[in-house]
Amino acid sequence: MGWIKWRRGWRMKEREFWSRVLYFIGFNLYKDMVDNRKKGIPEEWEEKRLGEVICYLSRWITPKYSENLGKNECYILNQRCIRDNNVSYNNSRFNNLEKRKVSIEKTLQELDILICSTGVWTLGRVAQIKNIPDKTTVDSHVTIVRAENCIDKVFLGFLLRWKESIIESLAEGSTWQTELPRKKLERLKILFPPLPEQKAIASLLSAFDDKIELLREENETLEEIGKSVFKEWFGKYKVGDELPEGWRVGKLGEIVELAYGRALKTEDRTNSWFPVYGSNGIVGYHKDYLVKGPGVIVWRKGTAGSITWCNENFFPIDTSFYVKDRLGVDSLYFHYFILKKYNLEKMWSDSAVPGLNRNSAYSIKIVIPNENILGEFSSLMKPIFEKIKINLEKIQTLLKTRDILLPKLMKWEVRVK
Repeated sequence: MGWIKWRRGWRMKEREFWSRVLYFIGFNLYKDMVDNRKKGIPEEWEEKRLGEVICYLSRWITPKYSENLGKNECYILNQRCIRDNNVSYNNSRFNNLEKRKVSIEKTLQELDILICSTGVWTLGRVAQIKNIPDKTTVDSHVTIVRAENCIDKVFLGFLLRWKESIIESLAEGSTWQTELPRKKLERLKILFPPLPEQKAIASLLSAFDDKIELLREENETLEEIGKSVFKEWFGKYKVGDELPEGWRVGKLGEIVELAYGRALKTEDRTNSWFPVYGSNGIVGYHKDYLVKGPGVIVWRKGTAGSITWCNENFFPIDTSFYVKDRLGVDSLYFHYFILKKYNLEKMWSDSAVPGLNRNSAYSIKIVIPNENILGEFSSLMKPIFEKIKINLEKIQTLLKTRDILLPKLMKWEVRVK
């Protein structure tokens, strides 16, 4: 019954999304018939600098890190928490409030905008934080931008997302030590429509974001279902227990091969077709693929040991591993969940550049089930992962539609009221 209610709730939310979009497209959306380039800026739009419409703009100092979240700790968001205009707590850390206090101003508030402010590959990333789970702040590599009440905060979030490339161009410093100066950011020029139009633009674009978030939540739920089944079927047995017939104790290296990716220079990537995976996830796209999907990627450098499932053909570069089967089964579902179970992120090599030690991973003792139950598990997981794939395709379509609409709204080529 719980599953049925969840599906009904999901369908209602999906209908609500499309009704919101159709409302704007059918009734509120219109396009000026004259060429906007000749017409110029709409008379009611006003140019301001970012510093004029915000009440707070600052980074934080270096935190005093703690291992766990307790009553004397708070979350610390860093650059790795900001990706694809989203804020994720997966890579967050904890600050010890007894050793380093956090002022009210530096405590994140709903709809604060976060901008990565250092680093070659991260500077300029923008995300707006919503649904803050607990007291949270940022480290010294992230800038907090807090809007005044005279503008729509959600609108400003979308606008700064649109200006990511311009924000990135404000960087100063050497090749590997780039910084985003506060004064340059404050002087950033922005065109603002009247407040009602700001709210209408924000509401239309938010409809896409809300739908995307719902699809992501459904995928998380589906993966949790898969994880629960894995735990129920395989998690109850440990090394040293009496095992069912046909099961045995072995090593991780007996079921997976962590194969090295292949070098692919940034300038050689075509930025089309197949995702390129590096040490921190997708780092680009290429016309050719190295591995036929679906597959599993294990990050070798960066956030070493992180596990990613990819539904399509992909190209892992040499800072990542991809998983090959050594059991002779026709899927990698079991491999994916067992790699996640053993938390490879803790297995770092002792080299100057931290990375996953493949031989250490291979030596982990595990319980290996018989072929029959592995086949049953694969059959059960297939429709779950197929649904995840379909949702990801929907997300990509929504992202493309939103990203086409965003600049048109911000450049008054398309108007809402």
